[in-house]
Formats: sequence, structure tokens, C-alpha cells
Amino acid sequence: MSRDRFEPHDGEDREPPALLSVRGVVKRFGAVTALASIDLDVRGGEIHALLGQNGAGKSTLVKVISGVHQPDEGTLSIDGVPMLFADPNEARDAGIASVYQELSLIPTLSVAANIFLGREITRFGLTDSRAMQTEAQRRCDELGLDIPGTNVEVRSLPFAQRQLVEIVKALSVDARIFILDEPTSSLSPGEQEALFAAVRVLRDRGAAVIYITHRLKEVFDLSDRVTVISDAEIVARYETAETDMDSLVAAITGAKQGKGEGRLRLGNETFGNRSSNVPVLVARGLCNIKLRGADLEVYPGEVVGIAGLRGSGRSSLLRALFGIDRLDEGEITVEGHPLRLRSPKDAMAAGLAFVPEDRTTEGLILGHGLSANISLTQLDDLSSCGIVNAGDIRARAHEAIDQLLIKAPSTSALMTTVSGGNQQKVVFAKWMQTSPKVFLADEPMAGVDVGAKVEIAAVIGRLAAGGAGVVVVSGEFEDLLDLCDRIVVFSGGRGIENIDPSLIKSENELHTIVQDLEFHALVPDRELVP
Repeated sequence: MSRDRFEPHDGEDREPPALLSVRGVVKRFGAVTALASIDLDVRGGEIHALLGQNGAGKSTLVKVISGVHQPDEGTLSIDGVPMLFADPNEARDAGIASVYQELSLIPTLSVAANIFLGREITRFGLTDSRAMQTEAQRRCDELGLDIPGTNVEVRSLPFAQRQLVEIVKALSVDARIFILDEPTSSLSPGEQEALFAAVRVLRDRGAAVIYITHRLKEVFDLSDRVTVISDAEIVARYETAETDMDSLVAAITGAKQGKGEGRLRLGNETFGNRSSNVPVLVARGLCNIKLRGADLEVYPGEVVGIAGLRGSGRSSLLRALFGIDRLDEGEITVEGHPLRLRSPKDAMAAGLAFVPEDRTTEGLILGHGLSANISLTQLDDLSSCGIVNAGDIRARAHEAIDQLLIKAPSTSALMTTVSGGNQQKVVFAKWMQTSPKVFLADEPMAGVDVGAKVEIAAVIGRLAAGGAGVVVVSGEFEDLLDLCDRIVVFSGGRGIENIDPSLIKSENELHTIVQDLEFHALVPDRELVP
């Protein structure tokens, strides 16, 4: 199917036909209306960006389209034919493939087995594992995505590579409608470009692509049209070429439109309050399978960013500091006292807190309520003779909701019913209960909207202003420039350079510097580009 088929050939200015039509869709969860009479058309041969703050209704809409939820009212049509999906399998059979923020992989199966789950390659009636591994590798190579071996178990992969497996799984099916929900949240710049190229190929073959993202630059790089959802309703529709960054931000946040630089400012002026010249955390010579003599100093009131390409050791540093990954060598002191790490409990006892990269599997218990998750780090203080004080737990949850502006139906609401940005705030709230001396945050802005980014930045600012040392790992260099007082560039499992973010003019400039430093670290006799 060619994209040209959707172009008018008789000189008339008419809309191309919609491959997918949504009309009057309503979805309620109890007393909460998640979608209120939604109308949406997505054409074949287009990339359609779907934007909105966390909790606006984006994910609910795409889950209705893909059969995870059934609408309470309204209709779906594909090529004008009404559809009602009882489950995701029926949607898949109708030609819809989806990648959600919550990964649907089976950790104990191999990469290849996950990619072909439900459509296994067989030989003489038996599953042909070798053929699936070969075909899975071919599809990974075809998309330009770097996954280390299709025979390894998914649980052995870091989160970013698990996300790549999810993307390959979705893009490898014979579908006509593709839904991508925050697909680049943990990908490196190179992997993002490979994904963009694959998505453009799908578009040019005539597929309809619904693309959800909080990274507005991606909207202009990739999409043809934009729809904005706010409070369960569609509030704006644009041809991408006919709008700008300010208009999108205004539509998403509901703020008055004003002229800006097309870049979110998180407020550096709230940081930089180093309250002591004595470091709160010192790490020297940290070594394990991914760290190679890593050093780090963090001062009270300071926000330190860790930048680096994927595989540089940036996340491994935080996991080692918190006692998740074992250290073979090295010393760590907190407020001058040696820290012996046998488990995260030792790190917690020393005053460390950790927001992990994957909040859904490592930061939260999704089957428990909001108040239970917030109290996880304080159960000993909230218990007497093994009995938990439910009133104290609810009181702390209400306090956290007020402080962090968490949006949830109630303190008992299951985490599965809370949006991604609010889930992240719950992870922060859980650790703020401990009054940490050192706060470690791995990709704290991943998968959150522009409004939640500002709110999370304010929380980080309050932690630093209160005297905590904060360490932030992020592949989003723009966030590091906005958040941090100092940026340490990691390469090969160690820090190789300290950078003053006030001297860097743009995300692209920082990315160029990081790439050049990494290459210089690999080829020491090469002169750095001035």
C-alpha cells in the first residue's frame, strides 16, 4: 500500500479517508470518567501524535482501541467497518499492534520467544526455537536495534533493552495500525533514530501510527498530525507543520500561550545551594562487572547529574551505591562514616534513597494501594508488635498527596489506576518519608508530562534545599541542564569529566561534548574538538 493512495488526484481539497475512526467513546472507572465522548480519526499513511498530561486519558484511549478496555459508549471502526474487541487478541487479529508503557514481556522466556509469543514458528508440529532466534535477530537487525542475543532470557536485560524487545515484538507483526506509548523513554539517541526510521517505514507503507510522547521535540521530528487530550476530552487538533512548541505546551497544560524558546525550563535558580564544603557522600575506586574505578563526591544541597551514553555505567553507579549490585572493590563513606554495603537495607540505614529506572517493577507494588506504597519504607515506625497502624499510614499518604500534588481517586487506589507521572511522585513520596541524606534518582523524568516534570523538579529542589545531596541519572540531557549544579560525564564505568551546566547552551551541545569525551576516553591520544 503506497502513501500516494491517500493523496487527492482530482484537484479537490478533501480529507484522506480514515483507517481508524473513534466516535463518541466514553469510558468510566467507577465514578471517574476517563474518556468523555472522544472522536478521533487516524489516516493510513500518517504518524498521529497523541499528547496530554499524565491522567488526561491518552493511555485509556489507546487501551480501548487495542481491546484492553471495552468502551461504555461509542464505536470504533476500521476502514468504515464497526469493531468491538473483547480482548487484545481480537484487536491484534484485526491488525492492531501496541507497545505500552507497562511492558508485556514474560521475564523467564527468551527474547525470541517473547517476540513470537502466540505466533511461534513450528516444524513438524513442534516449536522451532532455532528458527525463531534467527528470525528474531533478523528483525532486530532490520530495525537497527541493538539487542545482545535473541536466546537470552528477558529478565537478564536492562530495562532499556527490554523496551527494545517490546518494540520489535510489536513492529514485527503484520498489522495496519500501530500504537506506540512512550516508546523512547529509555532509549539512547542512536536507538531513538533507529526507531524513528522504522516508524517512518511503517507510515510510508500505508500504516496508521498513533504515537504517544511527552518529548515535544519528537512530535515535530516525526508526526504528521497532533491531537491533545485534557481531562478526558480532546481540546486541540493540529497539522504538525502548522503549529509550534508554545501552542502545544499551552494546549497540554491549559496555560496561556506565550512566546518562549520552545524548551521547558525547570528552574535552575532553585538549585545550587551547596550548604557545606564537606561532602555528604564520597565513593572511591568502585569496581564490579560494569564499574571500572568509579569515583564520586556529592555535597549537601547539591544536585549532581550523571551523563553518558548507554552502557557507560551511569545506572550501574546508582545501583552499586544503593547496594543492589555487588561491588568487588572500592570504598563509600556517608558523612565521613564508612559504608559497608551488603544489601539495600545497609544503604537505607546510612540515609540513602533510590528512585529506580523502572518504577513499575522496582519502585512500586502495583497490586497495592497508594497509601501502602508510600509507607513501604516506614513500616517499622508505623507498626507496633507486628500490627500496622492504618490511621498513621493514611495520614502520611494524605500529607504526601498534598505535598507532591499527587492525583489519585483515593489513598487506597491501586497503583494500576494511577497515571505514570503520579506513580513517579508516589515513588518520590515513599523515599521522602525517610528524610534522606543522599537521594539517588535514575531517569526520574522518564514517561512524565511537562507539568509533572516541573512538579518533580520542585521536589528535587526541596530535597537539595533541605540539605540532601541529590544524584540524577538521565539520558535526557536537557533535563540534566535544567536540574543540575554539576554534571559528571561517565564512560567505560567511570567518571571522566566534570561539566558546569551554566556554560552549556543546548542539549545538542552537551550531547556532542559527551560523545567526544567518550571517544577521547577510548582513544586517549586524540585531541578533543575545541
